[in-house]
Amino acid sequence: MKRNVIRHLGVVLGTVALATMLWGCSNVAPTSPTDQSLQPGANSTIHTDEHEPTIVGEDVTIGHNALVHSSVIENNVLIGQAAVLVGGCVIGTGSIVGAGAVVRAKMTVPPRSLVVGVPATVVREARPEDERWTVKAAEHYVDLASWYRDNIDGAR
Repeated sequence: MKRNVIRHLGVVLGTVALATMLWGCSNVAPTSPTDQSLQPGANSTIHTDEHEPTIVGEDVTIGHNALVHSSVIENNVLIGQAAVLVGGCVIGTGSIVGAGAVVRAKMTVPPRSLVVGVPATVVREARPEDERWTVKAAEHYVDLASWYRDNIDGAR
């Protein structure tokens, strides 16, 4: 079994199934079950309240400075940099939440949607070429985590 990589001040509170790579200053709160291919960016926070878990599917990338609070993120999703999921949100499979978007409380984003703005709105359906931001981004970060494990952390 390969070990996880926690870079520069990553914080994990409680029992969490950790991502392959936890970038600097990321915070993952207890009862945030995550898949092995979750990639939270630097300064991102995945948080939950009692009885309101945060559940993250497979191949999810969460951008730097993003806040995910008590929400469900399905598979193959990109949460853009500095995006905020206020609480009780459901982000459908294959969707993209644009950088800086604020997804209002209890909003359900249909699968394969592009969501942007403050407050966030669905502006179009995700296209096949958008997979570079969903599936391909998660694959890239899994590869990068392996490279860090083999080249950086192993040299210490």
